[in-house]
Amino acid sequence: MVTWERDVTLRSGETMRVRCVEPPDEEYLRKLRDFLSHKGRPWFEDILARLRGERAAHSADFFFVGEMGGEVVGHIWYTVPRDTQDVGTLGHVYTRPDQRGKGICHALMEAVVETFKGHGGEAMFLSTGNPEAIRIYEQFGFRKYNPPEGEGGIYRWLVARDFDERYFAYTGKPEVREANWGDLPRFEALYNCPHPWLLRDYSLGVYRDTPFESQFLQMMRDAESEWGAMLVMSTRQNHVVGAARVVPGRSRWEEHVATLEFFVHPNYFVDMPDLLGRAVESARDLCDILRAFAPECDRERHEPLRELGFEMTAVLENQYRVDGRDIDLLVYTLTFV
Repeated sequence: MVTWERDVTLRSGETMRVRCVEPPDEEYLRKLRDFLSHKGRPWFEDILARLRGERAAHSADFFFVGEMGGEVVGHIWYTVPRDTQDVGTLGHVYTRPDQRGKGICHALMEAVVETFKGHGGEAMFLSTGNPEAIRIYEQFGFRKYNPPEGEGGIYRWLVARDFDERYFAYTGKPEVREANWGDLPRFEALYNCPHPWLLRDYSLGVYRDTPFESQFLQMMRDAESEWGAMLVMSTRQNHVVGAARVVPGRSRWEEHVATLEFFVHPNYFVDMPDLLGRAVESARDLCDILRAFAPECDRERHEPLRELGFEMTAVLENQYRVDGRDIDLLVYTLTFV
């Protein structure tokens, strides 16, 4: 449904109507399905699911639409967890090619920032490598947060500079629960944060300084499959400070094998055994063999695995080269009998 609308004057002197659409909305499902049809399949399917209201139990989604003459000329979306709305993910920014240069994106961004702050938002994340888009985002206070090599990366906008310190502060023993679609911004905050570990998710190739956003869609698809599971550690403030998932084998020759992936903020290393223990229990009915990977430099990964009964079964020598030093990757295996 359209929750609010207003008219803005563009640099061209034309009037554009800005609408904020919250799912479910059949009219804008049809309009945006056509307007955003260029998006890659995983994101396009996610957009449609959100517009149909299929994520609404845990995710609050806001679609900002610019229209002229009844036609969509620009669009920006952001999502926040429905229960807190403190962290957000922004994306699907697109202006129709024949309407560019009029300030459409700038007008929509003003509406986004105003709405996000009005709902108590504290940090918003986006991923881009488009220099023109970066210029616009930086005008609104976005700054590069996760700087991998090259131009692409994660950008973040903050209300307060001490966000990381407050968000990941230890506030007591966290709850272990199943992940949900509202956790996307929370995963961005966790997986993009500065961290001593090299490895963040072996199955998806997420390492230090790897931009993390679209990977969440694959994680949730794995979790919702017949043979997958994903758990998070959630604080009293509903901040995700750790995640563990069981990834099914990708081929019929690996149907009996699954992989345990996990990533935890350093402030919550002390609670990691609880998270991994729950993940292992969920894997017992999913596979015969559970494996996990740990670079030798990620020291805190090893002991919790050994305590759960994992045995080191292989060493992949010189698997990584970090700061001029070769790093071995250790393979741990737990067999259910």
